[in-house]
Amino acid sequence: MNTIYIHPKCTTCKKALDFLKSHSINITIKDITAHPPTKKELSLMLSYMDHNLRKLVNTSGNLYKELHLKDRIESIDENELIELLSINGVLVKRPFLLIEGQGVTGFNEDLWKKLFS
Repeated sequence: MNTIYIHPKCTTCKKALDFLKSHSINITIKDITAHPPTKKELSLMLSYMDHNLRKLVNTSGNLYKELHLKDRIESIDENELIELLSINGVLVKRPFLLIEGQGVTGFNEDLWKKLFS
């Protein structure tokens, strides 16, 4: 289940991939725009984030703004958000990393060193 979802044009994702390569970490890489995380994976990630929906959403993207999620994020149903994210990978904060028993979004080198040590 060691999987990282990335957006190919995302500079943060590129840094994460460089980190994985430099540490010789083999992992399944998926393009989040073509293959968004599944509902099961999104639910799992939310459990790792104490169900904080904000930590799962890419708040800087155009679709986030078009859907007015900023105004709805506090009241949106968790299942509704998971459904939305599972069909719109650009709405998911990235990189989206799931490894055995853990998951994180975004790239923080110090945190990732701890995850893979």
